[in-house]
Amino acid sequence: MLGFRTRLVLAFTILASGFTTAAVVYFYQVAKEQVYEQMALRLKDLGRLGQYQLSAADRRTILELNQVCVQLQRDLGNGALSAIGDGDVRQPLSEEQVTELQRRPDFQRLVQVMRGIKRSTRISVTVPQNLPQSVLDPADRPQIRFVYLLTMIPESPDRKYLRFIVDGDYEALDTNGNGQMEEDEEPTEIGMIYNVEGQPELREAFDGKVLTNHTFVRDAWGLWFSSYTPIIDPETNQVIAVMGIDLDVEGPANALNRTFYIAAAICVASLVLSVGVAFIAAAYFGRPIRALTEAADRVRNRDFQVRAPVFSRDELGRLTETFNTMVADIGAYSNHMEEMVARRTQELQEALNQVQALKLKQDADYFLTTLLTNPLLKNNNSSPAVQTAFLIEQKKRFRYKASEAHLGGDVCITGNLRLQGQNWTLFLNGDAMGKSMQGAGGALVLGTIVNSMLRRSEDGETSRLIGPEEWLRDACNELQKVFVTFDGSMLISCIMGLLNESDGRLIYFNAEHPALTLYRKGQASFLDEAAPMRKIGFPFISGFSVVRAQLEAGDVLFAGSDGKDDLRMGGDEGVNIMNEDEQLFLRIVEQSHGDLDQIRQALARTGEIIDDLSIVRVEYLGPKAGSGGANGEDSSAESANQSLRQATHLIRERKYSVALQLLEQHSSMEQGFLPLYYRGYCLSRLGRSREALPLLEQAYQQDRLQTAVLRLLGKLYLSMGDARAATRFLSEAVKLEPEHENSARLLRKLQQVDEA
Repeated sequence: MLGFRTRLVLAFTILASGFTTAAVVYFYQVAKEQVYEQMALRLKDLGRLGQYQLSAADRRTILELNQVCVQLQRDLGNGALSAIGDGDVRQPLSEEQVTELQRRPDFQRLVQVMRGIKRSTRISVTVPQNLPQSVLDPADRPQIRFVYLLTMIPESPDRKYLRFIVDGDYEALDTNGNGQMEEDEEPTEIGMIYNVEGQPELREAFDGKVLTNHTFVRDAWGLWFSSYTPIIDPETNQVIAVMGIDLDVEGPANALNRTFYIAAAICVASLVLSVGVAFIAAAYFGRPIRALTEAADRVRNRDFQVRAPVFSRDELGRLTETFNTMVADIGAYSNHMEEMVARRTQELQEALNQVQALKLKQDADYFLTTLLTNPLLKNNNSSPAVQTAFLIEQKKRFRYKASEAHLGGDVCITGNLRLQGQNWTLFLNGDAMGKSMQGAGGALVLGTIVNSMLRRSEDGETSRLIGPEEWLRDACNELQKVFVTFDGSMLISCIMGLLNESDGRLIYFNAEHPALTLYRKGQASFLDEAAPMRKIGFPFISGFSVVRAQLEAGDVLFAGSDGKDDLRMGGDEGVNIMNEDEQLFLRIVEQSHGDLDQIRQALARTGEIIDDLSIVRVEYLGPKAGSGGANGEDSSAESANQSLRQATHLIRERKYSVALQLLEQHSSMEQGFLPLYYRGYCLSRLGRSREALPLLEQAYQQDRLQTAVLRLLGKLYLSMGDARAATRFLSEAVKLEPEHENSARLLRKLQQVDEA
């Protein structure tokens, strides 16, 4: 039989936590339904208003475009349709047919209507104009992501498969800016067949009702809440199409998830609290009789700090008072000691609160400085002949509120100049003296001056007439005039150089900075063994001096701060063993084959970096195609690079056949990662999966971290019936990029098939 304490705990827990849980669940469900209802009403109103933008001529255009697609499309029998998975699309028209249809003025008129509906949901007002497809201002994106028109097809009377007639975003657009066209970035073209089996509201809209989803729907393009508005033919009063309006609800979904987690946390906290309170109550009501006995036992064990509680004024209460009197003197002394400890604890807590307040203020100053400094450290180089990349890791790391940031004195900047009719690429790597705020202050001043000089050189006609050496001299003098005013309290070591984009001439000065490293044909070496100039800002700076060098196509330069040499190799008992090998960085560059990420990893494996680390990587690709090179080999390499860029552009335009021919013309490109991937991608889009697989496997062997290759291999193996290989590649893709929903969806589908 359960005891009194156990029964009291169970009753109190069930009553308190049960009521709280029911209330929280109810209010969460009400809030969730309100969110869905308000979104549904808003999207329905937007759909009804949007369909009025379609004139009678526009509605005839929809009928005509649908009829043309029926006449032009390739076979769409049951076998072809069944191969289209739920949420997937297939294009039965050729590239030439799609291009011709999308050039029609009446098609473009429909596109503008769709884009106008979409742009009308921005905060700012858009005047009537021809609206292009573009990546909009992140601070003022439309609340609506997609607006499109779908029609029924004769082959699917049950409306399981529909046809895209027009989409406001029908063009390819690299939204994530990674230079590769992935599946979710491809356009939605006219004529595409779309499997909508899992979207019953969309299918029912063809009955003439304005509908919305009952919940959020996720597909290959993201997470959406959609409305579907019928488009009526005024002559026949029949539904000829459905306008779909997709609201991107990643933000609201995340908010609902957070609300759910908060509700769950409240329920758990209520359960824990109720159990605790129940135990306290049980202890309070069940302890009076045992209190005096327990106190007497503690006194017998020489515990003179005990106080037996007095629960009544009867004999037991008087006995308890007599017991307490016996230990009064010791109790008084004990109370005095407790008060002293409490006072000291309060003083320590007040001191700790003051320290924490000062720390928060200091971190706020740090964070403000990073907001000012970071926009100045930009890789602004846009030259096709020179590639530049940065690695910046400041040593001082801190957290301000929910933000993590780092602060230091290292600076990396690149840009482009036109001097005396020639194009030059500027690169700068600098290190401001001092730690944390002092170094960051120097970096802020240095970044501001250099960016200002770049802007003046772009805008000023006079600056374009001077030579590169004179420009560097003026830049050095301007920096010196500013930093010398700090009376030696702010010094800058740096390398600033100019690289001629057409012939590879290099001119730079080194102000007491680590030597410039040249990586050429697998060998690394220093260009300048000693720095001929003193630091910028030194009161007695030596004369201006430049270093000249001639680069070849394929050469790579590394300008790095002291951080790449400040490596702690070991030590104990306060003794640090620092790296003293000047050739260590050269060996790391050679072992890493000039790759910046591998260099960083090799430095971390070699020792502990104890200072700010920054490296500017400058690769000279050679003169532009058609401008001539130093030899036939350079010209061939540049021609291959030019062809690769042209092929990338053709792939974005979905001209896969032309791109494949261009890629196969250059034997020098056959074994590179991008050529292998692009050839395999083109073959897969042309339906030649078995030819694409070996190329994609080779690309995977060269770089196992490219999720685009992993996803494409998984889809190809899935289409060929090899579920095991498809699962392996899709699992790797999800592991590397878990937020990519398309990969996760395909993997879940495979796993469900295996379980079945």
